[in-house]
Amino acid sequence: MSLTYSSYVQQIATLAVVPVTDPNYTIIIPSMIDYAELRMQRDLDFLSTQISTSAYTFTSGNNQLTLPTSQFIVPQTFEVIDGSGNSSPLWR
Repeated sequence: MSLTYSSYVQQIATLAVVPVTDPNYTIIIPSMIDYAELRMQRDLDFLSTQISTSAYTFTSGNNQLTLPTSQFIVPQTFEVIDGSGNSSPLWR
């Protein structure tokens, strides 16, 4: 079932048991929509957002790897590839 903006606002007001004209309700509508959009972006794994990269390297003697948070939404798996091309998954 598709919703228009006004029918969405009406249905949420009905579920929350508040009148659509409640000033506190109308103030939080943009925040509710932002929260829902960001939650979908974080929680759903879209195929278009999945990447595989070998751009990061470990430094000998250091067991930490710094990753930029801007590149990853939800890291799923990590593998270490040695100099011979053998890969081993990293576990917690």
